[in-house]
Amino acid sequence: MRGKQNLPGAVEKIKAALLRLMEEKSYCDITVSEISREAGLSRQAFYLYFRDKDDILRIQFEGFFDTIIKSIRSNRVGTVDELVSLKQVLGILTCQALCLHHIGRHLLSKRMEQVLLTDA
Repeated sequence: MRGKQNLPGAVEKIKAALLRLMEEKSYCDITVSEISREAGLSRQAFYLYFRDKDDILRIQFEGFFDTIIKSIRSNRVGTVDELVSLKQVLGILTCQALCLHHIGRHLLSKRMEQVLLTDA
């Protein structure tokens, strides 16, 4: 996370906004402006805390992973909330991987098209 935390609750609002938006549309189609607007914050406020939207996922994932590791170390089984959160993060990461896959296929298709047109 970047910068100082000088807006109370901003980080949680941003995380929640991304999750709400992901219920409506693909992660790839969500912009920082949309996340900021959904969170009720400016884009400048967003960038006080995060580099980009991927940074939100990274921080969420690290937090959930830390919780799971602590649970394992204390021989405590994860709570239902922790397991639900992990499921959400894994779902988000899966969506992101699929998005990257589709972008790669699109770029490859465009490149093949260019090559074929050049050779013709």
